[in-house]
Amino acid sequence: MPYLENLEEFAARQGCPYVTRPGGRLLFANGAQAFGDALLVDPPPGVFECLRLELEFWSVRLKAEEDAFRQYRNDCLETARLAAKFSNVCPPPTDSVEQLRKGQRAILELRERVQAIREQLEQSPEAEAERAALARRAEQAQQRSAVVQEIGAIDI
Repeated sequence: MPYLENLEEFAARQGCPYVTRPGGRLLFANGAQAFGDALLVDPPPGVFECLRLELEFWSVRLKAEEDAFRQYRNDCLETARLAAKFSNVCPPPTDSVEQLRKGQRAILELRERVQAIREQLEQSPEAEAERAALARRAEQAQQRSAVVQEIGAIDI
């Protein structure tokens, strides 16, 4: 009888962080996915399919970091404003500037990672096909415009 691993074992075997997506889907940094204990999917074998899932993972992580940064920054600013106004309110934490700089560095690193994956995906066959389709549409539009100009130039 085959051994079926549970979600905890699957996550440990992947050896990387994961995020929870809508519907309860877990998405791992390496492209693996889990849909509860029922369906555990290893990273896809195709380079570009895996990159698309990795892009989704890192984009979700980036958004979460940016949201947390903005929330913390706003909280610090509001606390400072209230502390200046009322003597019984404590100022922001003494390490808040360092925490914000640390968060800023983390966000910049995540943005670089997301950009690097996007650049790799630009080499995918789908991206190349899309660029070719856009070029064909632009050429067709230019041809239509030339015909309209020619028609407009013909007069009696």
